[in-house]
Amino acid sequence: MLHHGGGCPVIWDEPLWGTLTVGDLVVMLITVLIVLVAMRALSSYLRRILVGKISGDTLNIFLKSLNIGTLFFVLIVVLPPQLDLDLSGLLVAGGLAGIVIGFASQSVVSNFLSGMLLIVEHPIKMGDEVAIGTMTGYVEDIHIMSTHLRTYDGVFVRVPNQVVFQSSISNYVANAARRIQFTLGIRYQDDAARVIAMMIAIAERHPFVLREPEPQAFVSGLADSQVELTIRAWAPSPRWERTRNELLLELKQGLEAGGIEFPFPQREVHLAPGPGGHSGLSPIGQTAGRDHDARDE
Repeated sequence: MLHHGGGCPVIWDEPLWGTLTVGDLVVMLITVLIVLVAMRALSSYLRRILVGKISGDTLNIFLKSLNIGTLFFVLIVVLPPQLDLDLSGLLVAGGLAGIVIGFASQSVVSNFLSGMLLIVEHPIKMGDEVAIGTMTGYVEDIHIMSTHLRTYDGVFVRVPNQVVFQSSISNYVANAARRIQFTLGIRYQDDAARVIAMMIAIAERHPFVLREPEPQAFVSGLADSQVELTIRAWAPSPRWERTRNELLLELKQGLEAGGIEFPFPQREVHLAPGPGGHSGLSPIGQTAGRDHDARDE
């Protein structure tokens, strides 16, 4: 028995449960208090650096999960060995249940860890237009366990974070600008240099086509029935699809107004003369005529 300065006894070695004493309990309480204060400071710091990158609900879930996980780790893994606490009986009693739960929660833990890694790495954020594997759409929300997408036709898709983390991600709005490219065909008798100048002028007149990098157009191929011209221009990522559709229509209308025709596939067929100087075609029409006369008789 130890005595405090005021004469009040403090029974540090009095056992409470198994090898757990009053002193151990006090140490645990003080440790938990320190951990809670430290986690509160860490949560405030993480909230400042993550605000705006993920939704408020997702951030709250992440911070709450982090606090609970850290406290559980300290109480179960760190403190017992330091205080010489014997938890073997508790571990044996819950061993079988732990194995069953472990197998059942394997995917849950994987999704949880993947969600935290996605939050830290943040390759996508809410509102982004993305392709995750074979799925494309807009990011509606990012949770600890899953990511929600809205496809182009308005379908809600819940993607487990494990799938998101392990898949190839294409973020169409991560960069400030995206390139637009078209390949058009003109007739061989048209002036390709003049058409190229017209295409560049049409692109430069569009309000959302960037001046830097400037639009480019060039001859990209000589096909069987047309000269292929390719034009490249850059547009802001949020306006890319609309600018692409508008520019294609303006190119068609502008070139047609300038007297440029878009050719369709054509093929010339030359018939070699057959025996007696006749063409190689069988006289189907004459034969059909004779058959018709024979039936009339």
